[in-house]
Amino acid sequence: MIKGGTSLEAAARIGVKDLMWFPSASFPSQKNAIELMEKGVIHHIEGSMNGPLGDYCTQGKMRGMGVLRSHGGRYQAIQDGEVHVDIAVIATEGTVRGGAYQQAILRIRPDARVNAAPAALFVALAEEGLHEGPIANDIATHYLRPMFSPADVGASVPDTLVLGCTHFPMLAGAIRRAVGANVEIVDSAATTAASVDAQLREAGLTTTEGGDGLVRLLATDGRERFARVGSRFLERTITPDEVELVDL
Repeated sequence: MIKGGTSLEAAARIGVKDLMWFPSASFPSQKNAIELMEKGVIHHIEGSMNGPLGDYCTQGKMRGMGVLRSHGGRYQAIQDGEVHVDIAVIATEGTVRGGAYQQAILRIRPDARVNAAPAALFVALAEEGLHEGPIANDIATHYLRPMFSPADVGASVPDTLVLGCTHFPMLAGAIRRAVGANVEIVDSAATTAASVDAQLREAGLTTTEGGDGLVRLLATDGRERFARVGSRFLERTITPDEVELVDL
């Protein structure tokens, strides 16, 4: 298993491409990084490349760039600003104020520069079915342009955008148009599902049976509204009779 392999393999399962791998070291036991490189999940390596990985790179098979750095050189590259991780997070105002995403990212990558901003109108657009079209495009540009097209030409622009609300993937098209093709967009719901899948597989709790399984829909209020909005999220018709009211 390569260092950070669980995260990289989860990224592969949800279709993430062109990642930079910045390992503290690489060894023959991490040769499955080659498969991720061939799939386009890993594009760029900054660090040591030993064993099968080194052979693969020196034979010219690597599509992206490889930069050899010593242990001290990796640290210095971050300090000097040659390598950086810029991550933007958009969420509801309460989530941004609470700081959970920012704190979680910095626990994993203390060197990351994290900029979080609220995008409250995205929720209303998703629930009203206005997630595509000129209104969605204009509002996405309004929220995201300050971060991804700053007036200061020397300002740092994030290379990753985390969607910190389950409503926001509904506006994926408008968000993509606002940030451009080169920004990695992370759907927190998809990554959570990938993490759950990985943990179930590791614990031996996956099923070999076919079929779609059971979906149970629970709401605290408003069956009709839940059915209307939920139909858009699940891309199938939900009737109010399918929704079970619960008291929390």
